[in-house]
Amino acid sequence: MRKTKIQFGVVLIILLVILIGCSSPPPTVSVERICPTTTQSVLVNHASDPSKLIVVLVKEHPNYKEYAQQAFDILLEVFPKLLEPGDRVIMMTMEDSSLSDAIFFDGEISPLQKPAIVNSPTPPPTIGPLPSPTALPQGGYMEAVATQDAIRYMQGTQVAATAMAFEYACAQEEWKQNGEQIWRDWQTKRLKSISEFTDTLSDSINTNVSQGFQIKKSQVFEALQLASLLLRTECAGYDECHLVIFSDFYDYRIGTPPPINLMLDDIDVVGVLLNCQYKSECQDNLIWWQSYFDSLSVSQIEFVTGNKAEQTLLDHFRR
Repeated sequence: MRKTKIQFGVVLIILLVILIGCSSPPPTVSVERICPTTTQSVLVNHASDPSKLIVVLVKEHPNYKEYAQQAFDILLEVFPKLLEPGDRVIMMTMEDSSLSDAIFFDGEISPLQKPAIVNSPTPPPTIGPLPSPTALPQGGYMEAVATQDAIRYMQGTQVAATAMAFEYACAQEEWKQNGEQIWRDWQTKRLKSISEFTDTLSDSINTNVSQGFQIKKSQVFEALQLASLLLRTECAGYDECHLVIFSDFYDYRIGTPPPINLMLDDIDVVGVLLNCQYKSECQDNLIWWQSYFDSLSVSQIEFVTGNKAEQTLLDHFRR
């Protein structure tokens, strides 16, 4: 009998050891995670900015030289803030009778395709709650085994979720760094193209100033006709076409314009009157020209005066 009790005690101790071992969670191992060196991404083409053709007429009558110089200074400030790769600018005087004589600058910023955008990584799927068991053994060894299986399943699920979250964070960081570098490189090329264009434009303006302002006959309608001819032949290759006119808009034939053929349909027109600080100073002149341009079916006509001309011109193009 005593021997039987001893044997039963030994068996009971063995069962307790087994139960305690089964109910204890597996040891956790701390592992330092390192992001992979590369992740796969999908490139998507980025839409380009609308290409612009801007034709600029500048009055270069000797009596208007001060305002013409102001006009050139304004353009050299506005264009670097406004133009993008692929845009073209043609500068013309208002005193010459032919396109070849009137044009003193015709330049385009070197086209530069925008870089493709990398799609951001897809977030990992959400892991749902653990399923509820349909039956659970009551008491004893089997209940301990079922509990241990549930613990192991939960821990495995947590490990998988942690791994997916880590991989997603790695992909996000790589996507951000690569995207920033791509755009930095593109911006460097973009700014270089615009700077080179501005330098060339500045040289042409300086040459023109040194040689111009000799002709005392300045006819607005004939200058508009030359600009109209140029826009008619060149506008089709661009998304937007603009005509900017730096002048006092004085012409002795105002009220009875000559029978010339102007085709400025759907052209955006800006008249800049630097000789007037405020529109009220040129009101009568502006009223007539507003009506005249409206009759030509331009897309819009806006007059800008000397007061804050640079900012007003920028605002006009950015609308």
